[in-house]
Amino acid sequence: MNLSDKQAIEENKGGRLAGLDRAMGDGPWMVRLAPLLLWVGCMMVVGMARDWDVRTLPYLYTVQCLLTGGMLWRYRRLLPEVTLWFHWSVVPSAVFLTVAWIILGWWVGGELPVRWEALMEGNLRLGALDGEAELHYFETMRGAYPWTFTAAMGLRLLGMALIVPFIEEVFNRSFCLRAMHSMRKTGVAVLQVVHDLPGIGEWLMDKPAVKRAALQEPMFTQQFNETALGAVSVFGVVASTLVFMLNHMPRDWMGAIVCGVLWCLMVKWTNREGRKRKLGLGPVIWSHGLTNALLWGYTLYSGDWQFL
Repeated sequence: MNLSDKQAIEENKGGRLAGLDRAMGDGPWMVRLAPLLLWVGCMMVVGMARDWDVRTLPYLYTVQCLLTGGMLWRYRRLLPEVTLWFHWSVVPSAVFLTVAWIILGWWVGGELPVRWEALMEGNLRLGALDGEAELHYFETMRGAYPWTFTAAMGLRLLGMALIVPFIEEVFNRSFCLRAMHSMRKTGVAVLQVVHDLPGIGEWLMDKPAVKRAALQEPMFTQQFNETALGAVSVFGVVASTLVFMLNHMPRDWMGAIVCGVLWCLMVKWTNREGRKRKLGLGPVIWSHGLTNALLWGYTLYSGDWQFL
């Protein structure tokens, strides 16, 4: 932890969130994972409430955005890699990734021939294909509660384009990409995690490899601290992209792989050694946000709600 990190923790240690503040400052992983976990947890609550009454969506989604955005803002000084620097590659990468995400999603879902034929005829407004069991909840809102639909769509754009890029890039292209830089050290780190698991850790703790791993310093943290942003390895790209892929629905896995690899390369290119100004996560955050905004626009225009 550097001096500015310690100062940030000292400033907050007497508040009501003192325990959380200390946990966030205790190593690099918690502050980069917690916003994602908070977002996913809120998303589960929002989904259950939405299934009960769709009109709850705008209110609870607002809370979700405020809580997650508030956490990012509170601990911004612990995330020095988060910048707002722009790069010329943002726009072409976002356009390419939007098209790739949609087409690969159609392909995985078995819809590509029908969608492609319609696209060649200039028709993007197919909406849900025949045979889908029920209306998407956004279609239900649009028909029954127009104001709720408008508010929910606006808030979804806010979440997709402004909140999600920060939480996913901080975790995947900062922490995971750097903390899993070496295959060997990552293997040791996995054994360390297994060693600390209740039940299975006790069962494996006498194994020589697990015992050796437990005696070393936390390897995820060591790799993160030793690996500068932009120092990208093949294994790091594969491992971080796998984690990113698993954060999405199976239909979106192929698109997530393409996005993950391209954004890792963008991190490397915009933070490479010898560059006059290293841009941090700014370019990939911009690219991620614009990609999500374009997917939002496509979905609203076409009625193909699976991508929202």
